[in-house]
Amino acid sequence: SDALVSSLDVYPTLLQLTGSELPEHLMGSSLVPLLDNPQAPFREVVFSECTGVNGKAGEGHRMARTHDWKYVLTDMDEEYYFDELSDPWELNNQVDSEDAGTNAVLRKLQQSLADWMEETGDRKWSRR
Repeated sequence: SDALVSSLDVYPTLLQLTGSELPEHLMGSSLVPLLDNPQAPFREVVFSECTGVNGKAGEGHRMARTHDWKYVLTDMDEEYYFDELSDPWELNNQVDSEDAGTNAVLRKLQQSLADWMEETGDRKWSRR
């Protein structure tokens, strides 16, 4: 499967496989639908964060990733935006691209990441 998954999905998957109920507070999703059908729709965007050893909330970087694009925001508000299909080595930061289609996806990922940051209790952020 080429589904966008997270390590947060492991726990709900194990719970479902054992027949246990899934607590409402879980952030991950069970991967059981993908075990049954690797092509099943799963999620459009996956998020991650890295604060490093002894990092505090609001430090480090965060990422929002679709199948085609990756958006990264650092704790210094530096932004990186990569086309994962044509630039899998992430050599060309397209955060300042003039392409309208590219910008539309970027704005959607920026908003999705800002919403996720708020939902997880991270610092507030909005594009200047």
